Amino acid sequence: MPAPEAGALLVDTNLLLLYLVGHVDRDLALRFKNTQQFSREDFEWLCRFVGRRKLVATPHVLTEVSNLGGQLSGAKKERFFEVLAASIPNLDERLVPSREAVGAAVYHQLGLTDAAIERVAQSKVEILSTDAPLVHRLQARKFAALNFWHLRLAGV
Repeated sequence: MPAPEAGALLVDTNLLLLYLVGHVDRDLALRFKNTQQFSREDFEWLCRFVGRRKLVATPHVLTEVSNLGGQLSGAKKERFFEVLAASIPNLDERLVPSREAVGAAVYHQLGLTDAAIERVAQSKVEILSTDAPLVHRLQARKFAALNFWHLRLAGV
């Protein structure tokens, strides 16, 4: 497996959404339909794991996060967009043109966002995801990919 880029971590859509919604309101993260599968302990673990690492994102992931977070309402929705906007300048955003992503073999199995994530993984960025098929594929290709659920169950 190639050594990951020093400290660089791409957090996939569902986990990035949890991270951001949890920073709006931890209790909201437990009730919001798009993050309710996670526990308070999951959020706290994610915050520790992310720590001071350099977070990487693609426009595809950020768009999905924005669309899912946009399903909040009222003041929580406004606060979510504020937290997202404040986070973006601190991310290392990696552009993977969609025309390139759809040309990847993985596109036909896992879709556009995951194809872009695979391209980023090729640059030795570690991937953290809840998406087992994506993680399995990346690991099979010897990329640094971690399944959030496996780490949490293992007590890492």
